[in-house]
Amino acid sequence: MKNFTLTLTLLFSLGFSVFAQNLKLIVEAGSNLTFIPDFTDDIVIANDGLIVPGLITPSNSVSPLIYTKSRSATTTKPGFYIGVDLDYQFAERWKLFASTGLSYWRYDYDTYIYAKGTPTLYLSEIDPNHGNTSILYYNVKPVSFSYELIVNRLVLHAGPSFNFLIADDFSKTVLVSHTETFDGKMYEIVDRAYFKSTKEMNTLLIGFDLGVDIKIIRQLYFAVSGQYYFNSVYYTGNSYNNYKSDLSNCFPLQLQVGLNYQIFDFNKR
Repeated sequence: MKNFTLTLTLLFSLGFSVFAQNLKLIVEAGSNLTFIPDFTDDIVIANDGLIVPGLITPSNSVSPLIYTKSRSATTTKPGFYIGVDLDYQFAERWKLFASTGLSYWRYDYDTYIYAKGTPTLYLSEIDPNHGNTSILYYNVKPVSFSYELIVNRLVLHAGPSFNFLIADDFSKTVLVSHTETFDGKMYEIVDRAYFKSTKEMNTLLIGFDLGVDIKIIRQLYFAVSGQYYFNSVYYTGNSYNNYKSDLSNCFPLQLQVGLNYQIFDFNKR
């Protein structure tokens, strides 16, 4: 039994040693651009202000709510990504790799309001920061393949990509207000409120990654890639008074440009 255990341990150690000789650890970082299609959103309007000051909800409206569909035009903004890759070469020119990291997305949109009984305008006219959106994801590419189109020079890679939501920041309400003084204190009085029916981001995005790495010098590569996701960036299952928004087709496309650097080669340890 001892001989069998010793033999098994030696075989495992030898197998792991051979496997580890083909492993490389790579760090990556760069900028990204996130493209979200223009979308139609549902807006709930409290047209005559709110009953209780400071209670910013549709149910606090003085008059009956106005519901309208509004078109939003999107604009991309630069973000960034950082990550770590673990590469395993299993055949000539072929590699299997997994990666993980953080991806910070930014984009903007402006919403046009056109509804009977309320002013026609863009929400950015009220709040210039209305459409500013930022999202932080934990990105995982569990199994991807790469192929050297030109040995030690040009690499093509592809595989699935998963984004898990960490944090987000985007406008959910826009207020038209003025200030009044009571007993020597200033108070904000809301005259009109616009509520987005969608209040949450999707917690998981599932997509596909395709990219090219070009060697610059030694272990340094210039990297260009794109990710397309097959579900909407917005979660549409939670809306005011079950007034659903039409955001199910906001499939994000992201382009990334950056650098990859090999920091450790297990074969040379």
